[in-house]
Amino acid sequence: MTYDKFGILIGFANESGEFVNIGNDQPTYYNEIALRGQGKNRFFKGVGGRMLHATNFSADFSMQGEMNKKAGGVDRDKQYKKKEALSCSLNIEYLLTDNDVSGLFGLSGMGDPYLFMSDDIISGNGSGKNFFPIYAGEQVFNKCFLQNFTVDIKPFEPVTCKASFKSYDPPTSGKNSELKGLPIFQGSSGINDLMSHDSFVYGHTCELSGEWGNITDIDAVSQISFGRTYGRKEVYCLGSPTPKESLVTNIENQLLIKGTGLKNMLPDDGLKLEEGLRVVLINGAGRRLQTDPLANNVKYNLDDGITIHSGAYIVGQTFNNKAGGTMESSIVIKEAII
Repeated sequence: MTYDKFGILIGFANESGEFVNIGNDQPTYYNEIALRGQGKNRFFKGVGGRMLHATNFSADFSMQGEMNKKAGGVDRDKQYKKKEALSCSLNIEYLLTDNDVSGLFGLSGMGDPYLFMSDDIISGNGSGKNFFPIYAGEQVFNKCFLQNFTVDIKPFEPVTCKASFKSYDPPTSGKNSELKGLPIFQGSSGINDLMSHDSFVYGHTCELSGEWGNITDIDAVSQISFGRTYGRKEVYCLGSPTPKESLVTNIENQLLIKGTGLKNMLPDDGLKLEEGLRVVLINGAGRRLQTDPLANNVKYNLDDGITIHSGAYIVGQTFNNKAGGTMESSIVIKEAII
């Protein structure tokens, strides 16, 4: 199976995805998408036009079992028994672009696949409380909670992102379990037309905002990596094999800054930021990446959700000086959200 037959889509918050129909009709609901291939349309409910420009996708299924031991030793008929619900982890690598893929299918708006990266806007991640359906080919992974995501920024390279989810309702035996690809329409007005070079965000087109010069003491910033992690606790109820809730216990932001040169050592109790830090995400055409969660032309900046605020702490610092080269240095900043 090739990658062009394995589109990755992410649906609306707190909705369940569903394979609806195969035919030549048009979508009947605002939250359906038709992916065209081989003369037929594949309909998926609960996703809109939210296709990620994904470069890599992996799904990790793990039986949460233990050795089935009895008084006489291991039960040879059933050597392992289920201890907890099947664990299903999803990892997605993708690029950032302001092209709205919903325009590919004539669906106005609702093409924003990046809402899960924002906690404080409508239809976003809701500080980890919301879940999403994720489609990989014809496979539907429901009730996916975000575990963490990172945004890596380097000069003259596309900004790359990685996101990890845990699905509490994955496709298993007897339930959409057969691995199937989905041909993606590549022709006129298709995916290839949305691969414009200038629509993507690059490291050298981004801008820095905030207290960068004062807190880093680094001569030149060469790489920035922003990450957010959601600590979770699963809540089980009697009579149910899967968790009823995935409670958020803590949220932490981390910013890694690499560069050259270093002036001062880190104090033993860290260093508090008096001003926030932000990377303004701008694409090759000079447009700031924005999100329109309700498709009503009320837009928010995507980089509002990947900001380090005042009060965060510099908690780590490294430097390395090689003969014949320049000093390489890095600092780590952490921010406790909840």
